[in-house]
Amino acid sequence: MFKQLKKLKWFLKERARHYIIGILVLQLTNLIVILPPIIIGRAVDSISDGSITGTELFTDISYLAAILTAEYIFGYIWAYEIFLNAIIIDLRLRAMMMKKILMMPRTFFEKFSSGDLMSRATSDIDTISEMLGYGVLAISDGIGYLLAIILAMGFTVSWKLTIVSILPLPILTMLTSYVGEYIHKLYMAQQEAFSKMSDEVLENVNGIRVIRSYVLEKQSIENFENTTEDVFNKSLKTELVASTFWPATKIFTSISYAIAIGYGVNLILAGEITIGALISFNVYLGYLIWPMYAIGDFINTAQRGTTSIERIYEVLEEDDDVENKKITRNIDGFDNIKFSDYTFRYPNSKNVNLRGIDLEITRGKTIGIVGRTGSGKSTLIKQLLKEYPVGDGNISIDDLSISEVQKSSLMNEIGYVSQDNILFSKTIRENILMGKKSASEEELFEVIRISDLMRDVDLFANKMDTLVGERGVAISGGQKQRISIARAVIKDPYLLIMDDSLSAVDSRTEAKIIENIRKNRKNKTTIIVTHRLSAVSHADEIIVLDDGMIIERGTHEELISKDGWYNRQYHIQQMEEGEDE
Repeated sequence: MFKQLKKLKWFLKERARHYIIGILVLQLTNLIVILPPIIIGRAVDSISDGSITGTELFTDISYLAAILTAEYIFGYIWAYEIFLNAIIIDLRLRAMMMKKILMMPRTFFEKFSSGDLMSRATSDIDTISEMLGYGVLAISDGIGYLLAIILAMGFTVSWKLTIVSILPLPILTMLTSYVGEYIHKLYMAQQEAFSKMSDEVLENVNGIRVIRSYVLEKQSIENFENTTEDVFNKSLKTELVASTFWPATKIFTSISYAIAIGYGVNLILAGEITIGALISFNVYLGYLIWPMYAIGDFINTAQRGTTSIERIYEVLEEDDDVENKKITRNIDGFDNIKFSDYTFRYPNSKNVNLRGIDLEITRGKTIGIVGRTGSGKSTLIKQLLKEYPVGDGNISIDDLSISEVQKSSLMNEIGYVSQDNILFSKTIRENILMGKKSASEEELFEVIRISDLMRDVDLFANKMDTLVGERGVAISGGQKQRISIARAVIKDPYLLIMDDSLSAVDSRTEAKIIENIRKNRKNKTTIIVTHRLSAVSHADEIIVLDDGMIIERGTHEELISKDGWYNRQYHIQQMEEGEDE
């Protein structure tokens, strides 16, 4: 347990003053709480011997009222100081998780699934928050309250009766320790099952169109029911074991009651204690229920919390195998990108995915990258985006190795339009302005013109303020692509990368967008990855990839004149377009 808690040492140190104040005030409250039984016992003895007076009764009632008021005030203070920490750790860990997720490369997401990350960032953080709030209360109040009551029982009533009555309690402590270790294992399995369920929910939501088109609703529901059944069974098992603490506490406390009454009567008969003292003692025994429950509940909460700390820090301590943290080199624009005998293989791949790549991209040039599916086009682009560790050979940016350049600095100079065309649940305007929040209306409408989106915008009821829906579900594939292009172009980057980002538009719209980009980016570099060769016919250089190697290169005219893949593919596409027309 303490090994995992060391990971939160930074927080405990930062919030130490608040914890100390809260715990000290809590212990002061515990000292106040032990006073009422003393007053009650004394009053009972006065009543039994007939010596009580009205003044004495009024004084006792006044004392009880003052104690309750003080208990309320101190209760507010310790609750604020302790539970505020729980809220703050919740906030900090969620921020840390979000920052980690946003900064990590693609390899990170190959190790942790989206559903698993969601589970860790919600359920696990809630558990840690509970441990540092309620858990701290339970252990500090449990131990402090328990000691205060035992001392009060011994000093104000009888040490003999106290020692005999609490004999069953050490057995309860050993039981809770054993059960706590078992709960740790059960809770880990429960959280893993919950992560699997979150993954399945996310996959079903994202793939709802595929599920419906293949009429897989029934099968998906059955699979999800099996997953939730697994979560239910593991959660139920954990809760059944955890719930043994409360009955066990009541059983052992009842045994203590029986011992106290039996032995207490003998002490009264022997004249060692009074009836009022025995009543006070039994009130104190009633007070023991909470601290014993609290200690047991703390073990339960702590075991869950330490399990969640392990899961959270498994993510937070994951190394970025792409970005070198010692590097501080930033760039402000660049004129040249060069691949020199570059070879790359994905971390989980048995085959080499890029081999012997020699390519120089100078400022102001347009480079076309074509090839059959799986030839390595997108893999080549991912090297420029630093999504994976650098392979063998070298990629340099103005004679500076790409591995020495800060990724954030590099991405500031790149506008990337991916194949996926991810849009956010915002308006068209907000999605485009993500590329440049400070853009003027003139700049906004200019990129709309460049991406040939104006006609579509005019058809929407709310124009630029139309909501695109989650992941752009409310608009067509072609509209999503053009909004994504506008978002990248408005950034006015040194390098614009279009990774098969015109596949959902017709050939005429594609030609218009390409021509607009050519005019707008005369002195800027553009890389176009495509299956449609007409999109790169204007490029200064076209490379043809196959099995991760460059098999052809040259201008459109040069490649047409050769009897190679480009020539054959171009004529096939020309015939297909002729048939479509």
